[in-house]
Amino acid sequence: MQVHIDRMDHFGNGIGNINGKIIFVKGALTGETVDVTITKDKKSFMEGTINTIIYKSSKRVEPFCKYFGVCGGCSLCHLNYENTLEYKKERVKNILSKYDIPNINVIRNENDLYYRNKIELKIVDGKLGFYEKKTHNLIEIKECKVTKKSINKSFEFVKNMKLENANVTIRANYNDLQNSIHATTEFLEMFFSNLILGTESRRL
Repeated sequence: MQVHIDRMDHFGNGIGNINGKIIFVKGALTGETVDVTITKDKKSFMEGTINTIIYKSSKRVEPFCKYFGVCGGCSLCHLNYENTLEYKKERVKNILSKYDIPNINVIRNENDLYYRNKIELKIVDGKLGFYEKKTHNLIEIKECKVTKKSINKSFEFVKNMKLENANVTIRANYNDLQNSIHATTEFLEMFFSNLILGTESRRL
């Protein structure tokens, strides 16, 4: 079934219309025409997945992350950086539209990749990664290209902690010389200060 995508929702899904009913299409961009399979049909809306992109947006790019579409971490890797900023700006404007805020300016990051200074991960059965979107199925990852390289270097350190199941938060300081790692399990809470050129740790 063909659908023209009119806009995108706050979760990065394309929004179209079939016989007067809204359909949300994962991975579709504004302006695209796609052939979809309907995966959910409710009274007021539908959800669908893309079979074929019939008309492709000029804003679409090849995703930089090999986990995109499976991992629940990112939703806009297929949209170019400039339009990702514009999309996020419009989201904020919509959320704040009831307030009298005249201008919203976007401060562009110097780097398109490896810029975030914090990541929240899951450990399930000793594997480190993100939950697949809308599930508790773990997608094991080796690298996250939107977080700082120093954080990625800490993944091996976290794996060597030999935790079976845990929530893990890793933060990098401003100069990338030191990361803090906070891990919680059902019975234990730990904090580690992980130096890039050496490691010191402290258990709470």
